[in-house]
Amino acid sequence: MMTDTFLFDFIGVLLFPKEKYMTSRIVDEIDRLAGKVTNDIVFKEKVLREYNLIENEFNHILVSIVDKYEPYLSLWEILPKLRKTYKLGIINNGSYLTYPLWDEKYHISSHFDVFLSSALAGVCKPERAIYLNTSKALVSIPGNCLFMDDNEENIIDAQQVGMQTIHWPDKKNGFQEFTTRIHVFVNTNTG
Repeated sequence: MMTDTFLFDFIGVLLFPKEKYMTSRIVDEIDRLAGKVTNDIVFKEKVLREYNLIENEFNHILVSIVDKYEPYLSLWEILPKLRKTYKLGIINNGSYLTYPLWDEKYHISSHFDVFLSSALAGVCKPERAIYLNTSKALVSIPGNCLFMDDNEENIIDAQQVGMQTIHWPDKKNGFQEFTTRIHVFVNTNTG
């Protein structure tokens, strides 16, 4: 099976909560809500109303959400090399309102060809449409995509659309499986 595309979950594969993150009830609650967003306008209106926030407070919370996470450096270090051979994409359940902040902090647009958020797609993982839309945006077919996620339900549904998958139960095991697969791909494509 040929692989030309790697698709990553954002939180739980590329980014993880900081070990020294000081929890904040409101930031954590809004972060959880953001992880289920299929419409940013509705999400923002709901948060402003339910938490009695003004625009500046809402924007500050978005910054705080981004600041909760740090990159899994072992994976990020190999992205430039992978991008020379493979198409790279992110499938994220979350608000797109944070994307400019993520991009400023991690230069997402220079590392990845596509960042598809559920807020843009109008559906969340594990809905099949989000996987199909991402492979289509990358001009790839599902069978040529390797999708990685920490949520097993998302893995199962990606498999049902024909994608190859890796479950990331934690950093170490997910990364080890991925690097093992990369070596197989490289040896298959060049041998």
